Amino acid sequence: VCLYAYDDLSEAVARANALEFAFHSSFFTDNMNRAHAVAQALQASCVLINEHPAFRTDWMPFGGFRKSGIGTGGLEGSLCHMTREKLVIQQFYSLE
Repeated sequence: VCLYAYDDLSEAVARANALEFAFHSSFFTDNMNRAHAVAQALQASCVLINEHPAFRTDWMPFGGFRKSGIGTGGLEGSLCHMTREKLVIQQFYSLE
């Protein structure tokens, strides 16, 4: 776990995004507008707002960016990797 103090929010996001590993990211705030802006800016596979980074449920995808791994795991990610999608389009025409 890395904890960083910061004076400038954009500097904090840049420092977090510069790390070699990007699995979970977590931050605490009472400003929800700021929370959503930071969540969008952070380059991590999971961003937790007002929650510790050890929080995990089975339905959450997990994986990482950069050196954190390849691909995404978790229930949905695993099902996606084991599924082949197919699109079928059919038109019905009346011959009358």
